[in-house]
Amino acid sequence: MKEDVDVINTVKKDNYLKAGSLYLIGSIFNKGMVFLTIPIFTRILTIHEYGVINTYLSWVTIFVSILGLSLDKGVMIGFSEYEEDIDDFMSTITIITLLNSVLISFLIIAVFYYSNINIGFSLMILVIALFQASSTAVLRNYDIYLKFRYEYIKKSALEILPNLLTLVSAILIIVYFLNNEKHLGKIIPHSSFTVIFSILVLNQIFKKSKAFNKTHAKIALSVSIPFIFHGMSMTLLNQSDRIMITSLVNASETGIYSLIYNFSMAGTVIFLSLNNVWLPWFTKNMKDRAIDNINEKAAVFLLLMTLPTVGLILTAPELLRIIAPEEYWGADVSIPLIILSSYLIFIYSLYINIEHIHKKSKSVAVNTIVATVINIGLNYYIIQLYGYHGAAATTFVSYLILFYLHYRGARKLESELLPLKLLIKPLFLITLNVLIYYLFLDAFSVRWYLLILQMGYIALSNFDKLTIFFKRKD
Repeated sequence: MKEDVDVINTVKKDNYLKAGSLYLIGSIFNKGMVFLTIPIFTRILTIHEYGVINTYLSWVTIFVSILGLSLDKGVMIGFSEYEEDIDDFMSTITIITLLNSVLISFLIIAVFYYSNINIGFSLMILVIALFQASSTAVLRNYDIYLKFRYEYIKKSALEILPNLLTLVSAILIIVYFLNNEKHLGKIIPHSSFTVIFSILVLNQIFKKSKAFNKTHAKIALSVSIPFIFHGMSMTLLNQSDRIMITSLVNASETGIYSLIYNFSMAGTVIFLSLNNVWLPWFTKNMKDRAIDNINEKAAVFLLLMTLPTVGLILTAPELLRIIAPEEYWGADVSIPLIILSSYLIFIYSLYINIEHIHKKSKSVAVNTIVATVINIGLNYYIIQLYGYHGAAATTFVSYLILFYLHYRGARKLESELLPLKLLIKPLFLITLNVLIYYLFLDAFSVRWYLLILQMGYIALSNFDKLTIFFKRKD
């Protein structure tokens, strides 16, 4: 076996742009479909039903962390250390995922059944959520497998098809077949198609190998276990606000909050797509100690994320009025806080990459746990006072704390990498535009004029940097 194998070495140079482009198209298509159907779902569902759906999805996300054991991180190690046996490695990880899903699902059902805990929906929907969560865990592992093999067409198809079929089916079922409990029209198709595609993936995995290797299992779990705490804490940080709003206030407030949250986090789709190109490139340049090259490209990466963030901030009130009926419009006051949270997620992810390179998974987990505990504590008091507006504020504060913790940790490891000066201009620009948002909230012409002026200047003054971002530099 080759020593110190890195999946980057299996990829042809011209694959970076092609893969990145298809990842971006797939992610934008998915997010675009969700975004374009928001006006439909907010009009064919009541605010309460919309809130129930998002509470359900929050529970599914939490269950994925528990059932999946963060074994997608194990897949990455599989490509690094067992690339020649990667199909056996995938088979082993998949078997662990399935066994854990069955055992933990029975335990969760028993706990909720005998404790009478109010989770916002029935026991039947809980079972549906667990099926969806276990299937999502399988799909997530396979998604990493496809990503590191650069099978970008299959990866994009696996991202697009389930979501497309879910959205189309849900709209048809809600409009033509349901008069009551319309939230089931979204929940059941979503779970069904996730399960169906996971079965197809299982067939692909076990067609290549049905092996269970104890060494592979030990290695995968040793890497993944620390990330279970990080993943679980991160999931709670992302999802607990909706669950707590439903519990402490009502599902209708959850519906409004979920709308502005999903809307405001739209910028993350660009980051997640570009990150598919950034992460392998960053890993190789870290291995080569090309610090200056990383800092140079990171400055452009920051610019690429700052532009859509500014655009979303200044156009948010008008977009909100297009995508949702009038009862949602009062949420425009809280939108910038969630958009800022989205941007902080992007920034601290750059520093998490440094911690991962140095195998500081425990410190990553501790940082996330600290931010999550603060978030849940703040939510408990603030949501009862200010409802979903309070949740938006606590979300921003929690992500700001998480950014600081990861920044501090990464700078201790790499003092010359991603210095604070790289962040000053982007953060100043975004802060300035948040102030513009609140000052001219009711003057859309001023906001749009300032947006066009800024976009034109930034694009022209940075045109050369933007055009070379995807060009690989060794």
